[in-house]
Amino acid sequence: MYRVTFTSSILFAFVVLSRCHSNCQNYLGDFESCVGTHLHFLKSRIVALDEQIGRLSSTNQSKSFTAFQAQLSSDRIFNGGSIWKYDQVLTNVGGCYNPVTGKFIVPRNGVYLFTWYSLSAPGKFAHPGLFVDGVIKGRQASYNKGGGNKWITTGSTLILKLRKGNVVYIMDAHGSNSQVSGGWTAFGGVQVS
Repeated sequence: MYRVTFTSSILFAFVVLSRCHSNCQNYLGDFESCVGTHLHFLKSRIVALDEQIGRLSSTNQSKSFTAFQAQLSSDRIFNGGSIWKYDQVLTNVGGCYNPVTGKFIVPRNGVYLFTWYSLSAPGKFAHPGLFVDGVIKGRQASYNKGGGNKWITTGSTLILKLRKGNVVYIMDAHGSNSQVSGGWTAFGGVQVS
């Protein structure tokens, strides 16, 4: 689209200059002022086109790219069947992740990559699963049998082809309570195509 606009502007410039030459050739003294007037017009047109291209580029970039990363700000116990709400948002390009609901709403059809990981407290377990519209698509299991200063972190990555409006979130895969540590438990995603 930009090439068409730029090309049409160049063609327009040649037409204006050739018209200027034919109109002004009989008036040698006025030729310079005629060309100057048309060049000033062309410069202002080019500046306007550059600004328009800049606006279109920034609009297209923000509409065509989605990425988010959020983590827990503190230790949590999630009841079985509840959506995990990652309240500390680190990145939310496109604004599609909602920390209040814990849900990512797919903005457009495409392929998305998701990561999620959790740190279960000593003597506790967590089974976070990635759900799309209520259907589990991926899961992990962490049972920290250790006590004291023994910590277990688990993580998963999943690539999915999704449709606009799909709802993606993390919830315990077994419907059990999960106790996880803040700062070490996170959820993120990015559209890759």
